[in-house]
Amino acid sequence: MKEKIKVLFLHQTWMGFEERDYEILENNFSAKELLVYKNVFFKLFVIIKNILNTDMVFCWFAYRAALIPLCIAKVLRKKIIVVIGGWECASQPEYGYGAMRPGFEFLLARTFVRCIVALADKIIAVSNYNKQEIIINIRPPLEKISLIYLGIPVDCCDEKYIQQEKGRVVLTVANVTEESFKRKGIDIFIKAARFLPDTEFILAGEIDKKGFGYLKDNLPVNLKITGFVSDEQLHKLYRTAKVYVQVSYHEQFGVALAEAMAHSCIPVVSDRTALTEVVGPSGYYTPYGNVDKTVQAIKEALIDKQRGETARQRIKEKFSLEKRENSLTDLIKNVAHHNR
Repeated sequence: MKEKIKVLFLHQTWMGFEERDYEILENNFSAKELLVYKNVFFKLFVIIKNILNTDMVFCWFAYRAALIPLCIAKVLRKKIIVVIGGWECASQPEYGYGAMRPGFEFLLARTFVRCIVALADKIIAVSNYNKQEIIINIRPPLEKISLIYLGIPVDCCDEKYIQQEKGRVVLTVANVTEESFKRKGIDIFIKAARFLPDTEFILAGEIDKKGFGYLKDNLPVNLKITGFVSDEQLHKLYRTAKVYVQVSYHEQFGVALAEAMAHSCIPVVSDRTALTEVVGPSGYYTPYGNVDKTVQAIKEALIDKQRGETARQRIKEKFSLEKRENSLTDLIKNVAHHNR
């Protein structure tokens, strides 16, 4: 019996998409995970021990905490795959977001990311927009980049919920911070709620101290703010909502958007970045920052009887977990066996 490829899953959070990728690795390889965020030097022995006992490091970020482990992996001649799907390849100085912002202040951040990319045998982009950002801002060799869309589980929502009539509920999911308030379009979402007083609006997501400052005064009475919610609670919200709103300035995929679509929520999104890739013809588009057109799009979505199912089918066909599993396992096998 052929020995399974040993893969060390290096990560710094346990977001849903990271958990799903680790499950894929567990199902197909001999996988072990290692959480690395701060105090890397204190974990140096554990890091070296784990890397010695693996064939490949699969790293779900390109932040500075990954640099030392990946340098060790390279010295020990281990294969390296890095997923770049967020802050590390972005340059949005107008919203204070991204490691690749210009200026001396971000020189170290840019250097960390470019060093990590140089160490990697392969880089995974999570959308075509994400891939273009990587090419423009980091400038790696093109042959290093593989586009593999994130996978969304569609079996989490039983068909009996899909068949239920949804009420006039409009949902958005976002962590509320000083940086995300405008970039994620949370301000537009709140303003839109004022124009539709007969509709329930729900904002779900963790709120930091500065985020509370944006939400404490003069909020519309039809806006419900949940704060942090568990996965189970989030799926209940998806089942309840008729419309899901993601009117962001910048998104490299939009996991919550895709999860909502899998639950037959009709998407209303800004007409930019990766949001158009995810939604395609299954939703409504609005220019970023335009409250009037956002309100109009929400009104149309609330009376739409077809696009909820269209949205669900799009996720099943284009962004299934099975597709990501097949693509990830093929890539890992190819990288692991290259030059052996």
